[in-house]
Amino acid sequence: MDAVMRERFDSLTFFSDKDIYNDRQRIRDLALVGLSPTQAWIKILQDDQLHDMIKYADEHRVEAVFWTYTWPIEMWKKFPEHRD
Repeated sequence: MDAVMRERFDSLTFFSDKDIYNDRQRIRDLALVGLSPTQAWIKILQDDQLHDMIKYADEHRVEAVFWTYTWPIEMWKKFPEHRD
């Protein structure tokens, strides 16, 4: 990443590794909208209306996540002998 930035801009412009890291972190934080990565993933699962089951160890700690698309569920219903 550092080499690409140095090639793209003139030699007077200097980007340190820390500058690049900070910019990437800022972009990541904006994308998460204040959620933790796990919270953001669960929100995506629920917003996209995927079939999911979330097991919580306590109110704020996820213990397990199972998720699937609609298509496999349709196939499991259509061919129940292949489910086991």
